[in-house]
Amino acid sequence: RMRINSSGNVGIGETSPANLLHVKVSDAGIAPHPSAQIVLERDGTNYLQFLTTAAGTSGLLFGDTNDIDVSKIYVDHNTTKMTFVSETSETMVLHGPKVGIGTPNPQKPLHIIGPDGTTSLTEGNSRTALFIENAGATYVNLASSNSANAAIFFSDADANNRGALLYKHASDSLAFTTAGTESMTLDSSGNLDVAGTI
Repeated sequence: RMRINSSGNVGIGETSPANLLHVKVSDAGIAPHPSAQIVLERDGTNYLQFLTTAAGTSGLLFGDTNDIDVSKIYVDHNTTKMTFVSETSETMVLHGPKVGIGTPNPQKPLHIIGPDGTTSLTEGNSRTALFIENAGATYVNLASSNSANAAIFFSDADANNRGALLYKHASDSLAFTTAGTESMTLDSSGNLDVAGTI
């Protein structure tokens, strides 16, 4: 049943629509956001579906007074890739089990291309899970407070943190962990402290 109130709001299944269009299958128990123009409500699974041909494209466009599609999220049904576009730049792509940031064709589960663009390298290690590339210098920066630690941990099926490369900012020292035990430390003066035999 459809109702149009005195404000011009349309309710389908909703007797008191507070939004421009409120389609209600069942009561979800919460009021819609006042800025929402369209509300789809259901107590349970709820979808908004776009149907097109197998060769079509479907998605969402975000525009403003300067650009009617400044950003968008779309699916190319030829490839089944989901692409996130921000200011005409394809910032992220979901392609099956792979995520690409800065690349429309991710090679690995997570493939990130830096600000200088691709190296055009075909990553050949079949076990690589994270692939980071940049046509210029490439860095990975782990930032923490000046009294905390930053680390890379190595785990296996039997135990977490069996190995680690850990920087202690409080003492400005770099520690190496093997077999779950800190085995070597390089202090801020360049002195190397080794727990075992060299």
